[in-house]
Amino acid sequence: MNGKGRTGTALLAIFACALMVVGTAALLVSPLGGSLGKNSSHLTNLLPAHQDLTTGTASPEGTGTATCCTWVTNITGFQTPQQMLYDPANGEIWVSNGNYNGENVFGNESVISDSTNSLAATIPVQIGPVGIAYDSSKSEMYVVNEGGSNLANLQGSVSVISTTTNKVVNTFNNSVGTNPEGALYDSAKGEIFVANSIDATGYGPSNISIYTDSTNSLVGSPVVGINPIDMVYDGAKGEIFVANSGSICSCASSNVSVISDATNSVTATIGVGSGPFGLVYDSGKGEIFVGNYNDDNVSVINDTTDQVVATIPVGYGPESLAYDAANGFIFVANNGGNNFTAINDSTNKVVANVYTGDVAPTAIVYDSAKSEVWVANAGDGVVNVLKITAGASSTLTGVAVNPPTATVVPTGSTALTAVPSCTGSCAGTSYSWSVTNSALGSLSASTGSAVTFTAKASTGAETLFVNATLNDVTKMSSPATITITSTVSPTLASVALSPSPATLQVNQTISLRTTLTCSGGSCPNGASYQWSLTSHAFGSVNSSTASSVTFTASSTAGTVSLFVNVSLNGITKESQVAITITAQTATGGSGTAAGFLGLPGDDGYLLIGVLIVVVIGAVGAVRLLRRRPSGPQGAGPQYPPQYPPQYPPQYPPQNPPQYPPPYPPPPPPPSQ
Repeated sequence: MNGKGRTGTALLAIFACALMVVGTAALLVSPLGGSLGKNSSHLTNLLPAHQDLTTGTASPEGTGTATCCTWVTNITGFQTPQQMLYDPANGEIWVSNGNYNGENVFGNESVISDSTNSLAATIPVQIGPVGIAYDSSKSEMYVVNEGGSNLANLQGSVSVISTTTNKVVNTFNNSVGTNPEGALYDSAKGEIFVANSIDATGYGPSNISIYTDSTNSLVGSPVVGINPIDMVYDGAKGEIFVANSGSICSCASSNVSVISDATNSVTATIGVGSGPFGLVYDSGKGEIFVGNYNDDNVSVINDTTDQVVATIPVGYGPESLAYDAANGFIFVANNGGNNFTAINDSTNKVVANVYTGDVAPTAIVYDSAKSEVWVANAGDGVVNVLKITAGASSTLTGVAVNPPTATVVPTGSTALTAVPSCTGSCAGTSYSWSVTNSALGSLSASTGSAVTFTAKASTGAETLFVNATLNDVTKMSSPATITITSTVSPTLASVALSPSPATLQVNQTISLRTTLTCSGGSCPNGASYQWSLTSHAFGSVNSSTASSVTFTASSTAGTVSLFVNVSLNGITKESQVAITITAQTATGGSGTAAGFLGLPGDDGYLLIGVLIVVVIGAVGAVRLLRRRPSGPQGAGPQYPPQYPPQYPPQYPPQNPPQYPPPYPPPPPPPSQ
């Protein structure tokens, strides 16, 4: 933010040397005092990693691409925007409009929806709104109004706005200190911190007003350094870091105060560059980044030792900073240079300087939900919205040439690919190729991830290298060797897997085999194999190094990919097959019920019926044979039997009956 340049001219006669800081800063900092402009030699010669989105290949404004970002849109119509804040709960960006077209003019807050990039609300507040703090526990926004040039207004006030209704629900006077600038919410304590940039005398160190958010009453006012402007909360340490921009009369007064939120007292004072304005907390690194306005650099403070561990040159007049945790970026709005800088927090190196084409950027925020950076420009009332397109958290660890060796005939060629390795994404890596003996051959290009080497008429061995660069880190490959000879051995061209795709039921097995294809003839022996599965939940292979494997499905249905990497004479090729494992069901191949012995339903039932009939017939035949009498000498019973039978039968029957009865039975007595 940029508060101290707005009231300095009117107060110069009153506060002498202390407010000479304010008047002079108005010429350097305030958009009303002018700036060096985007084409200043100071910025042009700063670093090579800059791109102007308003000229050249990136023109016109709104279509350019920088190393970190692409343009989304510009939003216009703001009145001297001073500070911004991202509200993650509602997906909104808040902008404090100082409205410094005239002194003692009431300002307002603009609320922008990040889904539509359009104005959602305009909320009137008091004179000179600057700092904003979001109280997430109460869904309230605290806006610090620094007041006007009138002595009665110097104490300033605080407006409390409901983020649910976008209405002011309370306004209270800042009870201690004068010309309040910064605002901060301490989530652990439920307290609001207000930085008062001028002390009661106008000459010495000023203080911080601390209010409880439950009653908005003052609970502390620790004295810090001269002209405190901005603050940041370190939740891991329970500390508040305060940027004291100091005075021109005493450059040594520029420093950072550390306040413990447990005691509301200063525990350390850290020397940084001249004129610290904005600062931001990097939770991933445990570091505080401080923009030193007068020195055009950023100091990096370790929050464990409270020591400066790095100093990073940036643009002219760094004023506001933002942290992108997802990509490891620190964004710095350079007020005097009409640009912003992106820093890789892993290397503390600048990866991009982006010229916005607008005047005097005073505030910058990161929208984590949209992965966007928002820049407010006080000079022309424009807010820029840019999409983050490259991550700074990725670090290049190495690069290799594939294949590392190759053989070609004279005037023949071979394709080469650079294979980078990174912690994180390797997107954005650049490459530079070179050969050691141009008399033996040449490359199709010196840049790009893939090139072609073409041999000349001579034979011999060519050595080549590739250098890869990502986020200011450069790695060189091991040498690749290309042998140029009249006799060329076949080289591996491709690997195929069969069957592909493959389908089987749970707990079943399937054999998979590889087929190699080589350029220049039949593939020689000596290939090595490496098999792998994307998941072992669906099955396993019986070998990881054989040319053919057997896959055994588990009892879990699903789809799994099986990969094989084949290496032959320094060349590696990969192939994969999708294996679908289905559950055993009660349906046959045509969708009917599964029958007997796994036969389709109708065939199974027919077989069962035939078997039943055969069994019944066999049983009946056996019973019949057992009941047939046999005649004399096995001739069986007499047929036809003798008729008529004896009537009436003999009664009473023979007593006792003969057992066993004679067989065959005696003939019946003759009839009377």
